[in-house]
Amino acid sequence: MKDRNDRCLEVAREGERLIRDGQFDKGIEAMEEAIQIGTSDLLTLSAIYSQLGNAFFSVGSYSKAIEFHRNDLLLARVLSDKTGEAKACGNLGNAMKAVGQFHLALSYFETQLRLARQLEDKVGVKYLESRALFHLGTAYQARGKENSRTLLSLPLDAPEWHVAKEDLETSNQYFRTNLDLANSLKDYLFVGRILGHLGNNHYLLRDFRSAIENHNERLDIANQFGDRQAARRAYTNLANAHMMLNEVRKAVEYYRLALSVAFDIGDRYGEAQNCFSLANAAVGIKDYQLATEFHTRHLRLARECRDLAGEARAYTSLASDFLSLEDVRKVAYFIERGWRLAKQMGDRSSVEMHAKKLSSLIDDNSQTLLIDDEIQFDWTADPDGEPSRLCRSVEELLVNVGDKLADVPDCGLSRQPVSSSSDTKLNFKTTNEEELAKQDAFFDLVLNVQGKRLNDQRCDAKVLSEVQNWGTRHRGSFSVHGCETREQFIEYLLAAQERRMDEQRAHLLPGLADRDDVLKKIADTPGFDEDLYDLVIKSQSKRFNDQRTALEDIPGLRIMGNDNDSEKFATTVPEEDIMEIVMRMAAGRIDDQRAAFNPSS
Repeated sequence: MKDRNDRCLEVAREGERLIRDGQFDKGIEAMEEAIQIGTSDLLTLSAIYSQLGNAFFSVGSYSKAIEFHRNDLLLARVLSDKTGEAKACGNLGNAMKAVGQFHLALSYFETQLRLARQLEDKVGVKYLESRALFHLGTAYQARGKENSRTLLSLPLDAPEWHVAKEDLETSNQYFRTNLDLANSLKDYLFVGRILGHLGNNHYLLRDFRSAIENHNERLDIANQFGDRQAARRAYTNLANAHMMLNEVRKAVEYYRLALSVAFDIGDRYGEAQNCFSLANAAVGIKDYQLATEFHTRHLRLARECRDLAGEARAYTSLASDFLSLEDVRKVAYFIERGWRLAKQMGDRSSVEMHAKKLSSLIDDNSQTLLIDDEIQFDWTADPDGEPSRLCRSVEELLVNVGDKLADVPDCGLSRQPVSSSSDTKLNFKTTNEEELAKQDAFFDLVLNVQGKRLNDQRCDAKVLSEVQNWGTRHRGSFSVHGCETREQFIEYLLAAQERRMDEQRAHLLPGLADRDDVLKKIADTPGFDEDLYDLVIKSQSKRFNDQRTALEDIPGLRIMGNDNDSEKFATTVPEEDIMEIVMRMAAGRIDDQRAAFNPSS
């Protein structure tokens, strides 16, 4: 037994070292090997569970993190280790928060705070209490900003706004209490994190001046400790707040500072996001040359990061920028690129939208885009661009071909070497017969769009006589009558439940030597905490729901660490498009200012 315990501990220590060095996959593999070896030392097993839970959380496997943190909590209660129990509750709460189970997260965090306050008044315990307060603040914050994309543009009398406001204000109460405690402990690095979260809450509560004050304090602490990533986020948050106050030039300055830091530390996603935000801010002051410069830089970074959604946003933004600059050949080029990408992504609605945009652009700018039956695209604003040749004649493009859909084989845009001319001239009269025989899906779709303009205006009276009301389709449902007798049905359920419990026992305390004997001993111990059995029951009953969680399967998931106030997903576009929010808020103010017309007055 001793040899096995020693081998388990040795392998676990190697796994701990790998995890500490950021080699999570190898560390997890080593820890799982330690569990396979097994041990009768509950303290060693508890440490393995905790490390595995944290490692799985770091790679986004939240269901596995929950499983191991629950086992750690169970062992902490077996050992009557209140400090370990409090830490396990904190870890479980963070995992629950990550999957959006806020009520469970709050329950675990409240238990963590209660346990921390029950322990003796020591400095280490005060740090534990500080973390519990912080966790509660972040949980209420996460629940409050769950719909943050629309939160800032909601009317102040909207029920959703009041619900979110209550959560955010509760979050602020915990953060302020946490701030006082962290200052008393001289835990200034943690003070900076709290200030960042307070600033984010004030921002969502539309108290932008307070948000700026908090983020400036956050920035000072980040610079004091040399935390460059925190400084980048502080600059970005300051820029966002100034944008909401319509102080766009100040926002541009802060976005530039954030971009500089992101570039210096090699944060490609942060750099791309700041490029996108800076370009949009430039649009706000109508500096379209600056906007095109940074939207183009964002496009290059989105391609490097293989962020197709970010690349699509870049095409749309660049088309809009060049439309403001009245450079319609570049507009046409980026619309076509957007169409091509939408087709690659299988986004049919975007494919049709881009076709409509190009059709409308040609209608409004035919003298510029169409010259002697040639369409001209300007590709030079694309950092990776090259000339393109289309497989349709202009005459075919501008006539109605009926209801033919874009389901024909796509020859796409046939590539040709870069020429010295900045505009690509497409002369279809000289195209060889093989190319003419190919069908281009893009122009099929544009033709279809233009054809529908006429078709939509036609009305066939025959249609009006063929209106029908269709009944609802009845669905089959499971019935106990499928079993021969009621007793057989009950026996079936009992057998299924027994098999389910047997399967679940195999996942309880894995790696524990003589597990059944230990559990029996626990059950026979007089006065043992009865809440432990509730924990086991809840843990097992939730396993099936946890297995449905698919967050770890999302491609490109970017985990930044526990309770980090930075981006969570690998995207080159900011979570919030500040320009869109500003425009929605402005539209809302205009609607509020409109007076209802009363004919009787």
